[in-house]
Amino acid sequence: MKVDLLCSLFYFQTNGYKCKLRPLFGEVAERLNAAASKVVSRFIGTGVRIPPSPQMYYIYILKSINDRFHYIGHSEDIETRLKQHNAGKVRASKAHRPYTLIYSEEHQTKSEAQKREYYLKRGKGNIWLRTMLIEKGLW
Repeated sequence: MKVDLLCSLFYFQTNGYKCKLRPLFGEVAERLNAAASKVVSRFIGTGVRIPPSPQMYYIYILKSINDRFHYIGHSEDIETRLKQHNAGKVRASKAHRPYTLIYSEEHQTKSEAQKREYYLKRGKGNIWLRTMLIEKGLW
């Protein structure tokens, strides 16, 4: 597998670390491509997994079927997370089971999702959220 350094801008992700690389041309690019090929070839057949492209992260809002309690969280997989909530594996929401998903948003990075979650749990964001859910008849 060769790393193409002639593209305008790309991200190379290994073990959770991101390196932003600028385009390189000529002899330097050829040397770096050769070095990258050697590094990648060392891992072939060793069981080391090169991570896939980054996944999307989601913010979700769950509403208890039994009472007016709601839970705001973020996750890479909403379906699995909903099953964990309904199985009682999440301490913060265990007492208000079962839940239904009433709202979700998609974000590119985990940090964006965490910031949005924090916003929806506090002040103006929480007021906006409640107003929006009431207007849609979900609250």
